[in-house]
Amino acid sequence: MCADQGSPDTGFGVRYLVGRNADAYLQRSGQVRGYSHVIWRGRHVAEVTQLSAPEAAGFWLDVVDAARAVQAVCRPVTVNISVLGNGLPHLHAHLIPRYADGDPRPGRPLPHRYLDHGRQDEALLARCAADLATFLAARRDGDDVPVA
Repeated sequence: MCADQGSPDTGFGVRYLVGRNADAYLQRSGQVRGYSHVIWRGRHVAEVTQLSAPEAAGFWLDVVDAARAVQAVCRPVTVNISVLGNGLPHLHAHLIPRYADGDPRPGRPLPHRYLDHGRQDEALLARCAADLATFLAARRDGDDVPVA
């Protein structure tokens, strides 16, 4: 993740948010539309607890912006946010949309096979990333309405 910082396409995902402290990437893997990673862009840290208070606030604001975009564009019931420092030692959050239709485990954690196995359709991925970026650009331009 350190090597891919700032890249518009990491091979694993397409960037749709360039935040102040983190970038959000729509993931190619898995079976869940809108699945994203929000990757810390500052100095190398593995855990959110290694950030100063202003860094942590900035990181979480970028995570919330990305989650709002996924909520507005993809229309899941909810977006689960997960930070797991034991798998890959670079601070990042997983945004996991949960849908009313087709959710294999409503009310419980989604098995990782739904996030890791399979591949998103490239045309749909590109369109979704563009829609997410457009939503975020509109919010930056003053159209800052809460997502219902």
